[in-house]
Amino acid sequence: MKDTKDAILDQDTVFRCLDCGEQYILTIGEAERYKSLSLSIPKRCYRCRQQRRAEKEEATAARWAPEQQPQQQAKILTKHHGNTQSSRGQPPGGDGP
Repeated sequence: MKDTKDAILDQDTVFRCLDCGEQYILTIGEAERYKSLSLSIPKRCYRCRQQRRAEKEEATAARWAPEQQPQQQAKILTKHHGNTQSSRGQPPGGDGP
């Protein structure tokens, strides 16, 4: 098994997950993809990466729960048709484009 910091991947390589301790294989193709995107070699297995990502998304969603979030929808009156459209991301009472 190799350490992900010092890994030179010229073949499929076995690593140990930082979280669960299970071994996982990183293929040459996966390693090339990480390198092409200037990403480091993953330190966690696929399952632990997915779980960690889900936990981060839950924390973000909880932080922006509707009951805690200030009203961020502003109504914009379009000049062409006189229709009212909702636009997300506008500050409360903000002017539209």
